[in-house]
Amino acid sequence: MRYTLDIEITPAGLEAIYAAGQAVTLVKNVRGAVPGLLAAPIPVAWIVLQPMQHNTLAWCPRYRLFATTISAQPGETIVLNSVTATDALPGWVYVFRDGYFTGTPGCGIEYRLHNMVGSCAPGAPTYSFGLAQYASVNSVSVLAAQNALPVLYNEDAGFTGSESISVFLGSTTPSGTYVLAVPDNALTVALDGRHPSAELRFNDATNTFYVS
Repeated sequence: MRYTLDIEITPAGLEAIYAAGQAVTLVKNVRGAVPGLLAAPIPVAWIVLQPMQHNTLAWCPRYRLFATTISAQPGETIVLNSVTATDALPGWVYVFRDGYFTGTPGCGIEYRLHNMVGSCAPGAPTYSFGLAQYASVNSVSVLAAQNALPVLYNEDAGFTGSESISVFLGSTTPSGTYVLAVPDNALTVALDGRHPSAELRFNDATNTFYVS
């Protein structure tokens, strides 16, 4: 399965976007949770695109689990300090120990994690984990984080992929950067096996995107 988004922007729209110092931003609405905790994670801009008139993004529904020591603050770009060597498999349990992941077979649809790294000592790093995904962005391959959750030593977490994507104008930051929030006027595009692609247009009057 391969998903694609084609985004068309007029010259007038491009002029407005670049004059404002903004960029096309995509947030994947993936889910992640630590059992027993109800805190909502900070959104992550999976792809941040300096647009052209014709833009094509393509990806396959395959994910990598990653670990990072970057704090969960809006504006911080997630560094993938450790990443699974291959695509993660749903249902498997990935144990993070000694700075890398090892996986054991399991069942279910979640990408499951057990963290065996961390310390309560003052100044010790806090580890966050999440899903990262490759995308072809105007023929350039990008691997970036889609979400991240702090997970303490000996805690479990579960992540579920999604093809629900929010598209909006945001700050010019690297892909994989925490954002303050997804704006209310963001376009939500839901792709699936029956509808693996969508064509989007930019409305110069409202500075929002719509499905053509």
